[in-house]
Amino acid sequence: MGSVSRGIQSWLRANRAEVPVEVLDTRGSGHAGLSPAFLLVAAMRAVGLRLGGANLMHVQVSERSSFIRKGVILRLGKALGMHTVLHHHGGEFSSLFPTSSPRMRRWIAATVLAADLNMVLSESMREFLVETIGAAPDRVAVLHNATNDLGYSYEPRRDPSPMRYALVANLAPRKGVSEFLQGLKLLIDKGHDVTATLAGGGAVSRYAAEATQLGIAPRCVFTGWLDRPGVEKVIREADALVLPSHFELVPMVILEAISTGLPVIATPVGAIPEIMTSGRNCILVPPGDVEALAAAMLKLKTEPGVATELSVQGRALYDQKFTMDAYMEKLLAIYEQVLSRPRIGA
Repeated sequence: MGSVSRGIQSWLRANRAEVPVEVLDTRGSGHAGLSPAFLLVAAMRAVGLRLGGANLMHVQVSERSSFIRKGVILRLGKALGMHTVLHHHGGEFSSLFPTSSPRMRRWIAATVLAADLNMVLSESMREFLVETIGAAPDRVAVLHNATNDLGYSYEPRRDPSPMRYALVANLAPRKGVSEFLQGLKLLIDKGHDVTATLAGGGAVSRYAAEATQLGIAPRCVFTGWLDRPGVEKVIREADALVLPSHFELVPMVILEAISTGLPVIATPVGAIPEIMTSGRNCILVPPGDVEALAAAMLKLKTEPGVATELSVQGRALYDQKFTMDAYMEKLLAIYEQVLSRPRIGA
């Protein structure tokens, strides 16, 4: 169960107990070969929920094989007479779609057009669905992510302690992991006392070997996959979050970080420049620019006043836009809108 579904379920059960909600897992957390079994169980559960009166299916979709599984479950929801919302989270969706096979493109497009509403995380994604896929503009809504409040806990770093940077992500090229390691090396080579925690699964061995080749392995900790308490611990113990991604939508880890007041260095990709302002509540650097990344990392180390201001303004941004209460108010309004209109294909 993803963090978005978990957050929605928890909020509804705590604040709107009269609205029953169930989360269906179509993938599971184990080997991909088991996903058909999870999909079958989810489909059977969906039938039972519909017989019990469920009238809306909210489908979270990413990219690649996720679109196959979620396309199946969405079509089942439509066949059962439920209103459907397709909620897009794939950071590489718009770049992967043109290179997919013709058959896969047809499946994706048909899935998008079958949904009563497509919910996206950025204006650029909205434009892609409308202009490239052909979705009706009034059937696409933008709703940025939100996250539970981890509590403001930022404390300015005090010399002579090392500056602790954290990268929290599934370690892969799209996350800019190599650039992060290279930026860290630039600082270390200039004599700066810095360390890094790279938290997440993915190509851990590859990047650990890269850190060794760069000669910075003693300054790096690779945690591997972490559960939620583990991720929160990394965020709380860091002096700055660094996410130099090449592709993103609205990274949940950025929202979690600003809820604690942790200063953020990121890149202006996806919806990040829509929700963040460089120099006010974050520092944005061009993706792939190692020198700019290193300069931003150094700035937070050598200018504590800048780090503190980013911390305060980041938390203010969270309070203004990214609390679960604000998110759920908007989401429930979207649900009401969907339920008030005829279903597509009905």
